[in-house]
Amino acid sequence: MVGSRSPRRTTTLTALAVTCLLVVVLHIWMDPLPFLLPSAWTADAEVPVRAVPGRTGGQVPGFMILDNVWIVDRTFYIPERLDGVSAHMISSDPFKVEIGSMGDPSTADIRLDGLTLLFNEAGFHFMWHYYHFVTEDLLGGLAALAATPRAHRRNLISSNAESDPLPARLAIPWEPGWRDRWGMNNVVVKAMFGANVIDSDQWTTMTAGNKTVFLPQVLIVDRWASQNHNKLAQDWNKMALPVYAQAKPKGFFDPARQKVFKSLGIAKPSDPIPVIVYIDRQSTERRMSQESQYALLALGESMQARGVIRWKHVILEDLTPEQQIEIVSDASVLLGIHGNGMTHLVWMPEGSTVIELFPYDSFIRDYQCVAEVLGFNYFAIQNDSVLLREEWSRHIGELNPKTLHNGTEIPLHVPFLEDILSIIL
Repeated sequence: MVGSRSPRRTTTLTALAVTCLLVVVLHIWMDPLPFLLPSAWTADAEVPVRAVPGRTGGQVPGFMILDNVWIVDRTFYIPERLDGVSAHMISSDPFKVEIGSMGDPSTADIRLDGLTLLFNEAGFHFMWHYYHFVTEDLLGGLAALAATPRAHRRNLISSNAESDPLPARLAIPWEPGWRDRWGMNNVVVKAMFGANVIDSDQWTTMTAGNKTVFLPQVLIVDRWASQNHNKLAQDWNKMALPVYAQAKPKGFFDPARQKVFKSLGIAKPSDPIPVIVYIDRQSTERRMSQESQYALLALGESMQARGVIRWKHVILEDLTPEQQIEIVSDASVLLGIHGNGMTHLVWMPEGSTVIELFPYDSFIRDYQCVAEVLGFNYFAIQNDSVLLREEWSRHIGELNPKTLHNGTEIPLHVPFLEDILSIIL
């Protein structure tokens, strides 16, 4: 009931208070916020990688970086067999992998120099969804690139690596349905890669007549290769979790984020006042109780009136894709009920906080793992308590997802949220 102070809430706040005390003691030599972050207390174990000849690092199934690959009529030709790597770890059906070469690269009908990021998917229709496309295929691919040793990564990216350490192009050769109905995927791809995108129509025209394509370097992202050969991906039904778990430089996604901002004309934030962006879903079946909604809006407006924060109450359906990205680009805190709009967390500044609201006894890892790989603080709140990692990790997979889809109103004890905000801001 809104307004109550439950024993569970008291326990959670006590734990947070003790955490803050530790932060004060250790702040001289440690970044304090991870202690407040439930998802940072115990990270996913790093996924074992397989050695690949000619590589200074390893590879994760579904996110393979390969040299000197030929493509002819949906078949990948690689120059040599890879120890411990099966064809299905590189590419899932119906696409084939064969050992061999089509000859001297100079004889190729088409040569795509530089590193090509290739999304190897067709007919499964996951990529049409903003979350799956941006956080799994795109962020997952860039995480795989970032996890390669630094010296080798320099050889993979283009010559202007200091200013633009991204793949030379994005290829989506088989799946025409990757553009989501909200227009987000197309805006992101154009902003990040410009004209260096090969979609299925272009690929079909370009390779008509079984023309040969030679890729000196390619990063193949394959959903089902990951799902079928990585236990972490299988357990949580998250294809990118295995590469999220790999060691990688802090801020690895920032060049991609800044490229998008520059392309869209989004200025770097200069206001030192923290910004809270609240994504309102009250017009959908997944919404807060009206009592909680009124209390939350009153809290945000009150904190803004006192000069504590800038409060952005947004309904994403009323905004263009470009406006949606811009509105979270300076967010200190992204707050909202679990849903596709939370994907926008990828555009938040380094060191930000994600607060995701759930019904009682419900949790899905979609945004927790994205927040974690980007180094953000993350809180899953169920009314008047924070769901800690030690609690949700006992339930492999999704925890009671039906309550997120059956119209059940989601309560939020707003005084508890205010306590959380007072700690993190």
